[in-house]
Amino acid sequence: MRDAQVKQTAGCALFAISYVALVLLGLIIHVWTIVIAFHAQGLLAAILSLVLPVLAQIYWAIVIWDATGTFANPYCLSLLAYGVLWALAIAGAAWAGLR
Repeated sequence: MRDAQVKQTAGCALFAISYVALVLLGLIIHVWTIVIAFHAQGLLAAILSLVLPVLAQIYWAIVIWDATGTFANPYCLSLLAYGVLWALAIAGAAWAGLR
């Protein structure tokens, strides 16, 4: 294989793996956010978290970070992992030549 083909193949593989992980982790985080909102504030907060996922995730990450006193809690770390997966997916798409 030529270098360009290796780079393109590696980029496709990175993108595909990252994309699958993004979908799975995204669903898990979304449901997790709704559960957190329901347990902390009730049904209205859960409904708002359902329809405003990104804003809700940012809000609950800040609340949980403040409550635990550390960013190194499972919820915040999962959001960080989700951001890293986005970066990997974008890098894989760029290497593969996908636009």
